[in-house]
Amino acid sequence: MPMLAFAEQGGPPEIPAPLLRVPAGTEIHATLRNLCEKTTASVYGLYARPSGANTPLEIPAGEVREVRFKLASPGTYYYWATTTGRPLLRRAGVDSQLSGALIVDPLGEAIADRVFVIGLWFDLGVPSETSRKWQLISVINGKAWPYTEKLNYKVGQLVHWRWINPTFSEHPLHMHGSYFRVDSEGDGNVDLALSEDKRRWVVTETLPVGSARSFTWIPERSGRWLFHCHFLAHMTSEYRYTQPDTFQPIMGMHSAGANATGMGGLVLGITVLPGSESRSPAPLTVEARKLALLVREKPTSEGSPVADVFQLQEGFITRTGTTISNSQAGSMAR
Repeated sequence: MPMLAFAEQGGPPEIPAPLLRVPAGTEIHATLRNLCEKTTASVYGLYARPSGANTPLEIPAGEVREVRFKLASPGTYYYWATTTGRPLLRRAGVDSQLSGALIVDPLGEAIADRVFVIGLWFDLGVPSETSRKWQLISVINGKAWPYTEKLNYKVGQLVHWRWINPTFSEHPLHMHGSYFRVDSEGDGNVDLALSEDKRRWVVTETLPVGSARSFTWIPERSGRWLFHCHFLAHMTSEYRYTQPDTFQPIMGMHSAGANATGMGGLVLGITVLPGSESRSPAPLTVEARKLALLVREKPTSEGSPVADVFQLQEGFITRTGTTISNSQAGSMAR
């Protein structure tokens, strides 16, 4: 599909845009060329921190502009552009991937970390009398699962991440199997390093539209884990739903095959290997729990299509599926 992208002079287009990373106190002198044939590009984020004015740099089609600014405040920032005049909350089409990270390191204290930029592309499609098909593609550093980067760490390793969300949606980012710590919060203009008593250990942290975060993670157990957006539409390869008015959008996501179901989009795969801090599992001090996962088909009803229903039960189950003791059940449908 056609998509606009930034490129360094002499290099290929990149999604996300080229990473700008400098030590605090650096003055940036940038020259920008708009190679679009007809549209003006409005570029945001290329201004001084702190106290810079986020006035867009307007570059008409085929023209060149220069900008100078100084980056004095360490933090996680970003720059972005639009050719449709839309703000981040509505930028979803051909210009939706015009975003790049702008990282300012403390002078002499560069941290070994990874930078992840989220991207969303959305097409509302063409409506008919009874339905509308729409498509959403969600990417991390330009790729969607299963093509996203596979990360490898060791138990006890100190891991630093920076996450940037220049998309039109918020993203609740979730870690499987471990807590991670939120070290800083930013909005692209200001980045606040949290004090020791304000840092929080979480399994899910929501990134609002236009926000940035830095995380620290220390793997405690070896194994294979996932880090993903917790919105089903952003982390599945296919998702369908029906509304009572027969509006039936189908969201096809970047997947391994045309008919694939399962994970897709904003998902990272993580392998944690044993390390110097590895320990043997603690012995069980309580009796193992016995759980039963029941799967059934929920029939169609007014306003609701047929669905697979999963029910988790704890206790003794009869052949008819009736719980006769110690029942703790929860269910979900898809």
